[in-house]
Amino acid sequence: MTIYNFQLTYSISPYGNSSNKENKAAEARRLIKNIAGWESVDEIETTLVGEISFIATGNSEKRKKGQSIVEDKVRTLFEREEVLDHTHSYFSLMIDGLGKHIEFSM
Repeated sequence: MTIYNFQLTYSISPYGNSSNKENKAAEARRLIKNIAGWESVDEIETTLVGEISFIATGNSEKRKKGQSIVEDKVRTLFEREEVLDHTHSYFSLMIDGLGKHIEFSM
């Protein structure tokens, strides 16, 4: 298994303008910042860094696997805490040695 460093930037906004939706978006931002092993970058509020490990061959497969690991972790957390259906979330993921950034949303 190979360990890869990653950098994740994100933007989370509420669906709609109600205070409940705003609270859900704030909760989503708090949740993502507290994922174990992912660290905030000083002075850059919406950037996280960390490590992921996996086995894959070829850059295309590695990029897909890395995205899947990060996306699944965030999606599972957001679903469990019931914030996924109340927010728009956009992500840009860079994985060490695997080329340009990967964009995804949920």
